[in-house]
Amino acid sequence: PYFVNEEVSIIRRGNQMKYKGKNIDFKKNTKWDRTWETKEDYHAFIFECLQEFYRLLKPHRHVVMFCDKKDISVFGYRAEEIGFKFRSPFFWIKTNPVPQARQVSPMKSVEIALWLTKGKPKRDFYNWQLGMHSDIIYAPIPTSEGNSFRHPTQKPLFVGLYFTALLSKPGDICLDPFAGSLTFPLAFKLLNRQFIGVEREENYIANSLLRLQEGVKNKTVENILNKFIEFMLAKMNNKHKQEFVEILALEEIARETSKIRKLLLSIENSEIKPTNENQLVLFGNGE
Repeated sequence: PYFVNEEVSIIRRGNQMKYKGKNIDFKKNTKWDRTWETKEDYHAFIFECLQEFYRLLKPHRHVVMFCDKKDISVFGYRAEEIGFKFRSPFFWIKTNPVPQARQVSPMKSVEIALWLTKGKPKRDFYNWQLGMHSDIIYAPIPTSEGNSFRHPTQKPLFVGLYFTALLSKPGDICLDPFAGSLTFPLAFKLLNRQFIGVEREENYIANSLLRLQEGVKNKTVENILNKFIEFMLAKMNNKHKQEFVEILALEEIARETSKIRKLLLSIENSEIKPTNENQLVLFGNGE
């Protein structure tokens, strides 16, 4: 988990970096870290999830799951036993890593995302038209996508857009079984994917909706989406530009940037159903 308050500024002097500001918290969230009593319990939970993912997925579709670097091989090889293809992982490089307060090791600047495909990978289910992209994604820890709520492991919207664009198509149903701060459902929505988000903490959904509203109001979400579009276009051949527009379903967004606000507001009106006492499910579509 990482917490960097929006009011924190980064001071750089040569190769040195310091954080200065209010409400800086670099401590581990002990409640979050101790969800499972043992490593074996945690692994058993993930193995059960992988089996369910395999059952739910259509052939040749993908799973992307962030996990500790110590577990990447454990989960990957277990997934292959289930029937997945263990693909090369993705690496999120944090451009504003949390400082090491004790100064006994380097800052943790990398998070690894496990990438799995159900069955044999096929070209039709990877959007190669978007250009030759790296498995390394540079993005900051979110500090300005609305500041009313912080999830312990909130991911950047840019990362969610990246995976959504490369590994799905408009109209696909995308599942986020641990929706948390709603970053990935937001990415699905912005790129016109249908989605299902599952979260057991009701306050996460309520507070995340407020965060997203702030991000829309101050145009942070719009700016991130525009930077993402520029990033993708820079990687593409001219002959694939129209395919890019189709794959990302950008016609309406390109014609009217206020469309983004309408998409965000429709998330608030998405149907939230309590499936049992332990979780909530958020349904939405890309229309």
